[in-house]
Amino acid sequence: MNYYDRYIFIGSNGIPSGAVTAYEKVAGYDELRTVGVKGLLTGTLTAKLNSSGAVSGYLYSVLYYDERGRVIQQRGNNSLGGEDKIFTAYDFPGNPTQVRKVHTVGADTRTEVYTHTYDQGERLLRTTCQLDNDAVVTLVDNTYDEVGRLKSDGRNGNAKLKTEYAYNVRSWTKNITGTLFSQTLNYQEAITGNTPCYNGNISSMSWKSRAETTQRGYRFTYDGLSRLKDVLYGEDARLAANTDRFNEQVTGYDKMGNILGLKRYGQTAAGSYGMIDHLTLTYNGNRLQAVRDACTNSVYGNGTEFKDNSNQTVEYTYDKNGNLIKDLNKNISSIGYNLLNLPDEVTFANGNSIRYEYAADGTKLRTVHKMGAATLTTDYCGNVVYENGVLKMLLNEAAM
Repeated sequence: MNYYDRYIFIGSNGIPSGAVTAYEKVAGYDELRTVGVKGLLTGTLTAKLNSSGAVSGYLYSVLYYDERGRVIQQRGNNSLGGEDKIFTAYDFPGNPTQVRKVHTVGADTRTEVYTHTYDQGERLLRTTCQLDNDAVVTLVDNTYDEVGRLKSDGRNGNAKLKTEYAYNVRSWTKNITGTLFSQTLNYQEAITGNTPCYNGNISSMSWKSRAETTQRGYRFTYDGLSRLKDVLYGEDARLAANTDRFNEQVTGYDKMGNILGLKRYGQTAAGSYGMIDHLTLTYNGNRLQAVRDACTNSVYGNGTEFKDNSNQTVEYTYDKNGNLIKDLNKNISSIGYNLLNLPDEVTFANGNSIRYEYAADGTKLRTVHKMGAATLTTDYCGNVVYENGVLKMLLNEAAM
């Protein structure tokens, strides 16, 4: 439920009055709007749904605006029974310059302060974060070239986490260069062994990590409809050494563009390589019905391959909405969906399960993994993640 124009909903429908929902003046943030909020969203009330789809409570929020109609404060409760507050300051064009998040669960309160700076073109230059009273950390440190493309990004002054970008004349990414990882993408370049692509398709790519001296890469070929056909592996600067070790080949497509066959190659023993997947895919209409693997080799060590755990005519089953409800190759015996058409429970043949809980707007609130006698419960409160009731991580835009 959304509220507009006024704040008379506070104190009714389970939305409390008092400090938890009242506007709070904070230094460094704009003043409260005094000319009314007609036409603006002032509050929300959202049901929490348990894994069976029943309402298990409500989440509320109240929004306050500055004179220019920008949200400067949002307050409400969270799915763990605590409170969340977000304060936002803006520059003249309307870009957020500082965001202060206050998250409370029980007696524990966490405060995050994000500060953003921009160049004259309103491009983000720098984002810093301070958690409680800890040292300020730089999450984003961007530079741009003369035409506005991202030239480099960094993390907290750490040279190992700096990445530089180069482009061709069409502004397609050409090189990604960093201390830990570097990559080159080729398109129409006349390189021995490549089939030049002038439509934006990648003709080949190569990469190297800091831990290795070997450059690795793939060449790509496409059919007349720009659908991928062959992925050819190689090593060294010309991709001419140790070729074919990790090739992939799409053996055909149907008239709808669905893949009919796929071959994959990989490591099959300590010193040997060969085919690890020879897949045939069948469809019912446009939906995958079964996958057969004719290959008898298994991938070596911790490598990945398709696991053909079933030999049925129908291995993938769907409900009337087109949602997958059974995957025999992954030993998934059932997938249930709630009234929002979101998965609420996944059950495996060995008895393990995953349950999901959402708010009525589709926001995921909780995941419960049951693996034998062990249970892992993950709660999501905005960007704050808990595991079994213990704070696990704070998500941010730089993934740090």
